[in-house]
Amino acid sequence: MTLLSALKPPAADSPEFVQAAFKRLEKEGLPTKKSEAWRFTPVRALTSEALSIGASILDVDAPSQVTNLDAHPLFGTLAHGEHFSAFNAATHSAPVLLRAEGSGEPLTFTYRGAGASCPRVFLEVAANTELDLVERFEGESALNNNVLEIVLQPGARLRHLRIHQDSGRTIGTVAVRQLKGSHYESHVVTLGGKLTRLDLHVDLAEPGAECNLRGVYHVTGSDHADHHLRVDHSAPHGTSRQEYRGLLDERGTAVFDGQAIVHRTGGGAEAHQSNRNLLLSETAKDRKSVV
Repeated sequence: MTLLSALKPPAADSPEFVQAAFKRLEKEGLPTKKSEAWRFTPVRALTSEALSIGASILDVDAPSQVTNLDAHPLFGTLAHGEHFSAFNAATHSAPVLLRAEGSGEPLTFTYRGAGASCPRVFLEVAANTELDLVERFEGESALNNNVLEIVLQPGARLRHLRIHQDSGRTIGTVAVRQLKGSHYESHVVTLGGKLTRLDLHVDLAEPGAECNLRGVYHVTGSDHADHHLRVDHSAPHGTSRQEYRGLLDERGTAVFDGQAIVHRTGGGAEAHQSNRNLLLSETAKDRKSVV
């Protein structure tokens, strides 16, 4: 029995992205030590477990300017292709779809981990809207395999704070699509966890978009924190900054993999990357790749 055994084939009327995700998992399975993106983060102990996927424990505190959506044409299209985001899609857990328009109080998501779950959230920030988003991960999850998809309409500004304090296993995917002149500011704080993995993918899809991706982490004991960042400069005159700092102690392991891809259509791009760590013990491990 394995983690994949918890999945059931999707119904015939399931969304196309759900069916595609299930087919990919049937063909490729979950990561192994030979998977390039997971070469520093072994997950065999996890993928060999037969966890029962339960309902997501997600509390949403939404201000008045944030409303529910019944559907969105981009839902399910931004976070796709990676092993665990495909697993999330294939479970077809009840998603949360939201739209923010106008100013107001912060939007807060609180994930309270215990068993295994696959929460999925889609957020659209309307044109020229400013929003603060706070995500908190708490508890001790057998597996919290979460996906957050974000669309920033022209001129939108999103400040996103993500705090990892789940002492169990958290694997997250954040996929952001930025339209003309939008601004995305990400602050990731990782404070321990048996396994914490974040895949943050930002697409500067239209001219003049800007993203600032910053993070700090502290790993100790046998904690393992893995941050994978990718920014695609798909349109002209985009600006991106990646800046992560870490504190490593005892037998803790930290992985940082940062990419900034300038496509032929992304002329005039400005991209900056930096990762610095302080090792407080001889047994702590620092793994990094910056491209």
